[in-house]
Amino acid sequence: MAKEITTSEILLLINERDKHTQEKLSDMAETQKEVSFSIKKICDHIIVTEEDRKHDTEFKKGVREHIKFATPILYKAQDHQAARAKVLLIVAGFFVAGILGAYFKFN
Repeated sequence: MAKEITTSEILLLINERDKHTQEKLSDMAETQKEVSFSIKKICDHIIVTEEDRKHDTEFKKGVREHIKFATPILYKAQDHQAARAKVLLIVAGFFVAGILGAYFKFN
């Protein structure tokens, strides 16, 4: 025959099940907190990445503007450097010619 269950046994079984349910809910809440924290970190990273892209784009535009501004100056500097080299070559030629002239004059 079936065993008769008393009220105290039913309450004990309900309390055990309630305790088990509370533990599971507590675990789920903890997991939910961890997931929420991870999602927040991911969102923060995405926001920072988007800001970095904007700054990179602005930086590239600035670099292009500086290159456009600097290119003519660089060409002028190259022209001046070439002219200076020619002048130095001419000065060296005069110096050698002066030394040779002095050598032949005093010899």
